[in-house]
Amino acid sequence: MRTKYEWGYSFNEHNIIAGKDDAKFITGEGQWDPVVRQRRIAEKKPTLTFNRLVAFLAQVIGDRLMNETEIRVLPDKGSEKEIANIREGLIRNIFKNSNAEFARQEAAKYQVIGGQGAFYLSVNYCSDDVFEQELRINAVYDPYAAVFDPLGIEPSGKDCQWAFVGEDIPAEEYRARWPNASETSFMDANHWNQSGFWLQEDTVRIVNYWRMVTSGFKTLALYRDGTVHDITDMEEYEYSPFIASYPDGEPYIREVPKRFCQLYICSGNEILEGPYNYNCSSIPLYRVPGWEVNDGERVYRWGLIRHLKDPQRLHNYWRSTVAEQLVAAPRNKWLVTPDAIKGHEAKWRRSPVSSDPFLYYNDGETTPVHVPPPGIDAALVNEAGASTQDLKDISNLHEAALGMPSNEVSGVAITKRNSVSDVGTYIYTDRARMADERCAYNINELIPDYYDTMRTETVMGADNKLSTVVLNDPSNPMSNVTIGRYNVTVTVGPASQTRRTLAAEQMMSFVNAAPQIAGSVMDLIAEAQDWPQSIEFARRFKMLLPQGMVPEDEMTPEMVAMQQAKQQEQQQQQQIQLLQLQVEIANKNAKTSEANSRAHLSMAQAYKAVLDAHSRQDDVAAKRTNAALRTAMETLDQHNDLEQQDREFSLSALSAITQAHSNLTQAEAANAQANAAAAGDGNPTGGENGE
Repeated sequence: MRTKYEWGYSFNEHNIIAGKDDAKFITGEGQWDPVVRQRRIAEKKPTLTFNRLVAFLAQVIGDRLMNETEIRVLPDKGSEKEIANIREGLIRNIFKNSNAEFARQEAAKYQVIGGQGAFYLSVNYCSDDVFEQELRINAVYDPYAAVFDPLGIEPSGKDCQWAFVGEDIPAEEYRARWPNASETSFMDANHWNQSGFWLQEDTVRIVNYWRMVTSGFKTLALYRDGTVHDITDMEEYEYSPFIASYPDGEPYIREVPKRFCQLYICSGNEILEGPYNYNCSSIPLYRVPGWEVNDGERVYRWGLIRHLKDPQRLHNYWRSTVAEQLVAAPRNKWLVTPDAIKGHEAKWRRSPVSSDPFLYYNDGETTPVHVPPPGIDAALVNEAGASTQDLKDISNLHEAALGMPSNEVSGVAITKRNSVSDVGTYIYTDRARMADERCAYNINELIPDYYDTMRTETVMGADNKLSTVVLNDPSNPMSNVTIGRYNVTVTVGPASQTRRTLAAEQMMSFVNAAPQIAGSVMDLIAEAQDWPQSIEFARRFKMLLPQGMVPEDEMTPEMVAMQQAKQQEQQQQQQIQLLQLQVEIANKNAKTSEANSRAHLSMAQAYKAVLDAHSRQDDVAAKRTNAALRTAMETLDQHNDLEQQDREFSLSALSAITQAHSNLTQAEAANAQANAAAAGDGNPTGGENGE
């Protein structure tokens, strides 16, 4: 441990020394060159300090504080979204508690000042009278007491195999916590006391020492459902029915090193506590660097202050020189003769500080002439302004970003100038995000180990609202946070309060522009509001949404019942609408038939009108030939009468002839009968006589 510490400290010592000097500089100490300062003090000249760097530092840190770290936990293999939401709320609550916020803010502050900050993760009991443990984020009050593995190149220290963080604690506290341990600070006091390193009166320095350990192997198997399981301590019959196989029948099984982290708490000559084993993939100490540049021999780290020192020193010098000239220039100088002010010398000498408006001189003498004080050298003023501009150019923070009036007058232009400043300092935000992401990932890894019992915990939602959940409840499988695999992502954006305000304004503008869609987004608008009962408003609006607009995994039993009732109501309405539609179709068909009949009638009437017109035309034509026709008809009638008379006469004659013939026939028959009778009596001549 001593060898590693000395190696790590020596590797980064140049950055530690420079970072401490940056921290002193921002306080105002060291903003004058020592030689120049001593000379000016000896000459009784002003040595003023116009510390403009605090405003630049506050701008970058304030911009970081106004942003917010957004943590997302995404379900992976063998996991559930409900459990991912619980884990996410748990991690977010760990990040948002007061101590964690302070720890991360301190790291960001020293990152911007000297190029390196740090914080770490610890495991503590929730209180003195329970067995439940919790994860906490702790501050590193002296960022230069954090020593990392020099071979780790990842900015947050993810690939470091070991790391230290030192802490000075009062000797009384040390004796109370470890009464049987010797009060010896870590590392040899004589060796490190050459520069006052670690040696303070009535304190003992201890260190937290983390190291990554590889101990043995574990056997992993890939199941057919795509999940990976540790089968090291399982019998073959327990996993063989579920394991996936290669095409040749070989099971998906492999051995991997068993890696975990160990923590020791040490003093100068003994291990006070530990080892504590953490089942995480990297050491839970997080470096938050600023700029990092490797020149092939060393890694240089710096923050915002490092390259603003010379412009700040020049600014102090030029402003002090201007003040020197102002102090040296008296308010009143006069050109006079001794005879002109004879008897009034005292009054004239007091004139620079006197409020008497009258100055007397002797009659007949030359009038005194006032000599104005010399003007301030314009070159000094220009140089003071140039050094101020150098501070802005080097830091890339300009008037709009610093809250001062500038050439920009429109909101768009000011926003663009601010965005330039944000881009120029975004490296600090991004490096802090990397540390936060690794910390959230380690917490996600450690949740199954330290939140493995049934317990009630506070979780924080995406809108920073707190709620309580029961973890690992046997009656609720969706509360078991110890199973499954989950991924963690971290983004940095505007704080939730700022985002909620902006979102509410933009949502209302959008709805005003398109009011027809208001009904389908009112739940989202209500959630974005920052007033009491907004969540209840959102819940009630959400229950009124059509089926399918709310994801099934977000629906509560109450919403499901409401959706079913609405679905039944919609089905009834659909049936009613179908019947109404059928009636409407029948009415339309009847109206169509009536319209067709009317059309046919109209056509018939039209045809009749045409025929009537033709008939009238024929009548007119007939009238013209009526006389001739009448004459012809009369002639024809006469002809027909004559023919009728002829027929009647012929018929009468024929009838008479026929009657006569009939009579003759009857007479002949009677005669024949008479002859026959006579013949029968013996008269041979009877026939002849009869004929």
